Amino acid sequence: MSVTLEDAHQGLLLKVELSGEVTATETRKLTLCIRSRLEDGPARALLTNARQYKTIGTAALNGDLIEDFLLSMPPHLTLAFVRPIDWDENFRTALRHRIEDLPVVPVVFDNADEAQAWVTERLDLAS
Repeated sequence: MSVTLEDAHQGLLLKVELSGEVTATETRKLTLCIRSRLEDGPARALLTNARQYKTIGTAALNGDLIEDFLLSMPPHLTLAFVRPIDWDENFRTALRHRIEDLPVVPVVFDNADEAQAWVTERLDLAS
């Protein structure tokens, strides 16, 4: 398991990279760390790259973790999420239905370059 958290664009963007298997406990710790960074800094966006994340458990379990994470994020935050390679269409559909009515919902991408470009444009960070 590997989790990387870094600031970009003078702290306006928090970038998270997940790879390997990430447990529920590690996800909760990451959530607390991100919340702390958001409270202490100027971040307006969060880009989570989970492309190399290895899904463990069911869509329901992953849905619980994602829902808890999203509910802990401030509503003004712009969220971009790069989905894991191993999420098939049924898995994605189950998760989408789980989170679509939450107050904070990420825009989901298939690759990190598209997500980065979207966040950069959305926050007018190009320079």
